[in-house]
Amino acid sequence: MQTEGVVIQIQSDCVLASVQMDLDSQFLDNLKRDLLNFCFNNKSIRGVILDLSGVRIIDADDFEGIKKIIYSIKLMGYPCVLSGLGAPIVSSLAILGTNFKGIKAYNSLDQALASFESIYK
Repeated sequence: MQTEGVVIQIQSDCVLASVQMDLDSQFLDNLKRDLLNFCFNNKSIRGVILDLSGVRIIDADDFEGIKKIIYSIKLMGYPCVLSGLGAPIVSSLAILGTNFKGIKAYNSLDQALASFESIYK
């Protein structure tokens, strides 16, 4: 049940989805489907971390697809955070006027995991 280009696993009671390729709408649709199914089948999790450190470029449309994934996971009752967004990606999204409202993000996977340890015990 894995989408090509992403590893989905459980780490520290969180679903960790590590994306290792550039994004497109079909990939994001498949990722959303797989993540929602994974969350549904692993009810003891505390939340989801979407690690994008393996992604080199994210445009405004891709980021809208990422937000749809986050909102869908939240509708299932799980918090969802991003990790690994590099400064060039954040800068370009900000220049494009991307809305970051309601998105929680961390520089690294370690910071994201620590947030679940401290906030979502």
